[in-house]
Amino acid sequence: MQTHAPPPRTPAEAQGAAAGAGINFVYHTIGHGGGMERYALDVVAELQRRRVPLHLVARRVAWDGLAAGTTTSVIPRIKALGRLGNLALDLLSCGRRVPGWTTVGISRLNGCADIAISGGTHLAHLRQKGRSRRSLHDRLTIALERRHYGGARFVVAHSGRVRQEIIADCGVDADKVITLPPPVDTRRFNLGARAHREGIRAALGIAPEGFLLLFPSNNHALKGLDLILLALRQFPDIRLAIAGKKQDTPAGVIELGNLRDIEKYYAAADAVVLASRYEAFGMVAPEAILCGTPALIADTVGASAFLAEPGARVFTRDVDALAATLRVALEAHRRGASVLEAPQDCIRYDYTVQGHVDRLLELVQRIGPAAG
Repeated sequence: MQTHAPPPRTPAEAQGAAAGAGINFVYHTIGHGGGMERYALDVVAELQRRRVPLHLVARRVAWDGLAAGTTTSVIPRIKALGRLGNLALDLLSCGRRVPGWTTVGISRLNGCADIAISGGTHLAHLRQKGRSRRSLHDRLTIALERRHYGGARFVVAHSGRVRQEIIADCGVDADKVITLPPPVDTRRFNLGARAHREGIRAALGIAPEGFLLLFPSNNHALKGLDLILLALRQFPDIRLAIAGKKQDTPAGVIELGNLRDIEKYYAAADAVVLASRYEAFGMVAPEAILCGTPALIADTVGASAFLAEPGARVFTRDVDALAATLRVALEAHRRGASVLEAPQDCIRYDYTVQGHVDRLLELVQRIGPAAG
């Protein structure tokens, strides 16, 4: 792998990189993936770019971007314990940290995180799924989550909705819970992705005047495929494509599978849809918008509070409201007005990785030397 010398630090980039200062960064997967995996890689890559000393504690490290000076500690999953084995990282991570360094935990740590980063609580997730009975795994997860957030100096919530969940579900002091939406890697997600639009549409059999609706999902029941299919009965000319883990889907739906270049498919689509029962944030929406494609999102999606029209069209989560939103999107497409010319104006927060990491490093500075 070719390496390049990093550029000189700016004053902002020197935050958190004082002599001897480092960060323990804990998450179960350091590798390519969706959602929080992508978030973790974005943050780690930016911290490395600023030459912040890093120690990564994970269950799996599968990334070729590790820089010299970044160390890792891998805690293998205990497969014999099944789902309970997933808690091994959370329970053992505290003992794998570098003493004296600030600990940033995305995984639920056993009370040793200085900064806890949250994309949603397990209890809220269960509520949205309608599950009133809790398994042993659920009970242990909720207890550990409360200890994780309660013991942290600061909790970073990815949306206002998540902030309220942490305060209500975990009994955390509101003063230490900070809303900080996740960033978007603008090197990938930008209007340049539209250069691939025509080729992908041709490969999928979508005519230039056709309407392609993209649904990124690894959990169709949670993400609202049933509602989307009901609404689409009114629009026989709209083709639905699903990106993500393949599951049972009706005939006529285009299955794309897991995509490493999803930005090209965002740009190839005429709209992206999220109709989730529960979505703590929903990175799909700002990513698609920055690729020039409108996002149709239910009001249950946390990102809806940070996005504006025409980039985001927010609907009440029911069939009629989604159908009305699809009708508006289809009419815009027919007028040739579906491509977003100034997508950045539709996102109402600092979505840059640099700005996000600046805020995290401000919290690191406020904490000062960690006890270890």
